[in-house]
Amino acid sequence: MNSIKKKLLFILPMASVAILILFTSSCSNDLDVLFPEWENTPATIPLNSDQMTRMEGIYSVQAGSDQFGSSVILQWNGDYLTVYTGKNTGYFLMQGGKLISDPTIYVQGLWRYQNNAETGLSQFSMTEGTDYVLNGTDSSSIVLTGTWGDGQGTPSNSVVFKYVRPIKPSLLQNKFYIISHHGSGGGPEYLPHTENTNEICKIIERYGCNGIELDVRISKDGVPFMYHDNTLNPRLIRKGSLVGTVESYTYKELQSFVVLKNGERIPTLDAILTTIVNETQLEFVYVDCKPSAINGLPAIAEVCQEARDLAESIPNRAPIHIYMAMTTDDLVAAFQLLPNFRDIPTICELTIDDLNTLNSDVWSPRFTEGTQNSEVEQLHSQGKQAITWTVNVPGLMFQYLNEGIFDGMLTDYPTLLAYYYYGQ
Repeated sequence: MNSIKKKLLFILPMASVAILILFTSSCSNDLDVLFPEWENTPATIPLNSDQMTRMEGIYSVQAGSDQFGSSVILQWNGDYLTVYTGKNTGYFLMQGGKLISDPTIYVQGLWRYQNNAETGLSQFSMTEGTDYVLNGTDSSSIVLTGTWGDGQGTPSNSVVFKYVRPIKPSLLQNKFYIISHHGSGGGPEYLPHTENTNEICKIIERYGCNGIELDVRISKDGVPFMYHDNTLNPRLIRKGSLVGTVESYTYKELQSFVVLKNGERIPTLDAILTTIVNETQLEFVYVDCKPSAINGLPAIAEVCQEARDLAESIPNRAPIHIYMAMTTDDLVAAFQLLPNFRDIPTICELTIDDLNTLNSDVWSPRFTEGTQNSEVEQLHSQGKQAITWTVNVPGLMFQYLNEGIFDGMLTDYPTLLAYYYYGQ
């Protein structure tokens, strides 16, 4: 076991406790969660893809390890530099590049613990290795020196990251899917947008995701729409005039009278898939068909196919896989009534026999069933994939990455999964 893995094992117990704390507190709507923003942003020139790649990697924490752990991983996701810290499921989200005023690489943004409301501003300057990152010249080290703060206050606590090694090329080349559960990446209290919305889809890649899971239901008038829970409740919505089972309303009623927790409106499946195709580079969409979807499977299948066709029409758009997930025996039985059901891309959460009946491309067993390597190997030999759900316990993330051969995981904690995956 290499040194980075030893360090990861060391933090597992504390991270596991943190997950339990989140589980016992995430249903409250009473938290006053801050999303700090810088008032002044220096003018910078964005880095190109080669420069970003040279900057990515595993870094040791030379100062600030009490807050962020002994090692971190830096990765660019679009124009955001994400730092996966591992400790307390923490992360940094920052933007920047080369300062226009001088040849310094500078980034600023925020840090946050995903399992509580602790957050603050952060900033870094590259104090060693700038010429290597910008021009590809030889360099013995890269050092980022910065500060972090509390809330909106001016950051003054020291933090220093020193480059150790690159992320293994095989980890970047292999297609492993880090899939955001409910399209939220964790408890919605700690993200600026509500799960299953257009708004969350636009930002979830910043958290290390290359895939997203969405929950589709059918309205009273037959419209596929996005919502996870069975009822309209305070976990997801603001107080309003509608109560009870969400499917008992027409989509127009839901869209007009329901305001989600962070001010958004409930989107249709068509709207959210269009957003994903047009405004993200997400590559895997797991459309979880909730029980009421049984009343609208043809409509859901049609919308998913239209989104695939749209993606293929966009030059340079990353390939995208959009799957309908069959989650119950009743859904499987109803789905088989569609005349071309074996040609519709699906995920099967049930047995491998069900997967074969549906001709599903992906098997998605529950995480409690273990790694099931022999079954996964057999699926791989048939050109199929296996993705387990929903893996939130740090020890299991680590175990399944090291002992399993899954092609991806659903999780509420994508930054933590990215920390473990890219730290191998």
